[in-house]
Amino acid sequence: MSAAQKAKAEGKVRCRAYGCNEWFKEDENHDGACTHHVAPPLFHEGRKAWSCCPDNKAYDWDGFMAIRGCATSKHTTVAPEQLFAASPTVAMAERANESAGMKSAADFEAENPEPTAAKAAAKPRPKPRDDGKARCVNGGCQQLYVVADNTDTACKYHKGQAVFHDRGKHWSCCPDKKAWTWEDFMAVEPCTTGPHRDWIPPEEC
Repeated sequence: MSAAQKAKAEGKVRCRAYGCNEWFKEDENHDGACTHHVAPPLFHEGRKAWSCCPDNKAYDWDGFMAIRGCATSKHTTVAPEQLFAASPTVAMAERANESAGMKSAADFEAENPEPTAAKAAAKPRPKPRDDGKARCVNGGCQQLYVVADNTDTACKYHKGQAVFHDRGKHWSCCPDKKAWTWEDFMAVEPCTTGPHRDWIPPEEC
C-alpha cells in the first residue's frame, strides 16, 4: 500500500496549501496546523523559490521543499487558482509577442485547419488479438480488457494528457490534483467514465 493509499484508508485528506501537501484528518484540523506559503512557486533558470519569499532560493528540489512556509492557518483541501508563477522569461516573451502582433498556436490552428504533424503521425488501429482482448489506451487506465464485455461505463480514465513539470505531475484535465511521486500520480481519481478504447482516432490526437 502506498503512502497515499494508507493515508486515505485512515480517513485523511491532503492539504492543498502552497508548500504543505501534508495528510490530515478534518476533525483534527485547527488554526496553526498548516505552515505554508501564500504565493505560487517560481522556477527560473534552474533556480527555485516561492514568489512570496523570493530571497530564499534553492537549486535542487530537496532544498526547495525545505524552504519553510511564511504563514500559518488551518489545512485546506481547496487548490490554489495559480499553480506556478510566470517566470520573467515567459512574461517578457508574452509582452514581445503582443507588441509584435504574433499569433497564438490556437489562432494558427483556427486559420490553418490542415492536419497537424501529431494527427498525421497517429498510429493505425491495432489488429485484434486472438484471445479477444485489447489494451486500453485511455489516460490512467492501460487495462487489458475483453472486447466483447466492453460497455459505455467500463472505463474510468482521464480525458486530458499527463503533464510532468519540475518533478510535479498532474493530468491536464485535473490541474488542481498535483502529485510529487509516481504512486500518488497514478492514484489520482479519474474524472471521466466511458468505454475502454484500444485506439485513439487521428482527430483526437
